[in-house]
Amino acid sequence: MFSAKSEFKGNSIIRSISKNKSNEIFINVSKIKIDPEAAMLLPKYFCKKYTMLPMKIDNHKKTMDILVKYPLVDISKEDIKFICGYDPAFFYVKESKEIEDYIDDFLSETEYKLLSDIKVESYGENSSIELDSPAIKLVNTIFHEAINLKASDIHIEPFKKFYKVRFRIDGVIREGFRFNKSSYNSVISRIKVLSKIDISEKRLPLDGRLSFKSNNKSWDFRVSTMPTINGEKIVIRIFQDEANGESINEIGLLNDNLNIVKKFLNSKNGIIIVAGPTGSGKSTTLYTLIRQLDLSGQNIVTIEDPVEQNMEDIIQINVNQTIGFDFASGLRSILRQDPDVIMVGEIRDGETANIAMKAAITGHMVLSTIHTFDCASVIDRLLDMNVEPYMIASGLAGIISQRLVRRICNICKEEYTPRDFEVNILGIEKINKLSRGLGCKACGYTGYDGRIGIFEVMEIKDKHKEAILLKRGSSFIRGLSIEKGMTTLENSCKNLVIKGITTIEEMFNTCNLIK
Repeated sequence: MFSAKSEFKGNSIIRSISKNKSNEIFINVSKIKIDPEAAMLLPKYFCKKYTMLPMKIDNHKKTMDILVKYPLVDISKEDIKFICGYDPAFFYVKESKEIEDYIDDFLSETEYKLLSDIKVESYGENSSIELDSPAIKLVNTIFHEAINLKASDIHIEPFKKFYKVRFRIDGVIREGFRFNKSSYNSVISRIKVLSKIDISEKRLPLDGRLSFKSNNKSWDFRVSTMPTINGEKIVIRIFQDEANGESINEIGLLNDNLNIVKKFLNSKNGIIIVAGPTGSGKSTTLYTLIRQLDLSGQNIVTIEDPVEQNMEDIIQINVNQTIGFDFASGLRSILRQDPDVIMVGEIRDGETANIAMKAAITGHMVLSTIHTFDCASVIDRLLDMNVEPYMIASGLAGIISQRLVRRICNICKEEYTPRDFEVNILGIEKINKLSRGLGCKACGYTGYDGRIGIFEVMEIKDKHKEAILLKRGSSFIRGLSIEKGMTTLENSCKNLVIKGITTIEEMFNTCNLIK
């Protein structure tokens, strides 16, 4: 159990130990030593809400020593055991200040939020679910942490003796919590119930969704399960309902590219394709483009898989593969609904590509995405889908290719003198300073906070159309576009490095993707 001889930085942490009539142990502390393994087992919000601090664990006896503000209210030993997997032994202090400073210093660096501010609702239902069990509290903690950290995905991963929760933040996965395996089945079942997934089926991958409310904001969680040798893994993609979104001037387009994109949007017909790998921000760009249009004076219809943002004055349709309602069949139906603008979430096959191109040729503006690495590769991809060259040349108005790079954290940002090889890579003779993030509490000690897009924009001109009709290939078309003044993804990223918005390391990572 808790030892009075424990030391922290060479000083005794316990001044005195006493018991009350109920045999509850009180201690007077000056300095506190914390076992990092114990600190990982209780979330910071939980410790701060109930003013407790995990001190050390005994793996043989399966006990955890916990320093607690007296009296302990609204939480039971059973609740704590459910979360951490150990029997708690309480040591009381009379002043909460003795614990609170150490919670901030030693536990996971996340902001505190009262559970009473959080609601979880099963998708499609109106009644909120009461916070009446440890499993519910733990799931709410995970969800809130994800929102608080601005994560795009939650990973709940089972291993032999524990399971861990990781968050994808700014494109990078970070570990959040590690829990004893004892609470795993209850957590998985809780999420599956909320997502309307069959909790008895553990052999097959399954999909579901739920709605989550926090701070008067609504979030849509798309849930995917996958059976593994240690149990089901769950990945949750997070979307904010009714997101305000950035304007076209804020997403990172350089002035020349911005003017070309605005020119695209002034056209009454033609297809605009946004290209890039998964997670590069294509859907966000599509929504941004839609917002620039006259929403009230046009019939704008989207077909998506799934709808990621709810937008006013726009008809939005979800693909439903289970009943055969895919992009192609949905697009055919939309064309009978007198549309002015059609947004197709993704061009995945030749049938969808051909219908979208015909719509663009026959007087509709079409916006869509496709998975390729740069602008010129889109044309090769369309040809591979058996779209005729004359249709591409006639219907394609422009292509936007993009990536996301991490922004330097403004709080810990510093300037430094670039090294010779960095100057050579940037191709600028006189550059005296670049920027980087040192890492701080605000950015999770990564040096980055948020992301910004880098873009290349290809306007389809007469020379491009000639090359397409002759099937000259992506290398020729790319060279032609650069000759005509197209800013490449690499040069777009260099511009952000020079401006001190991102780092040379981020440019290396992005350029590797491009190549």
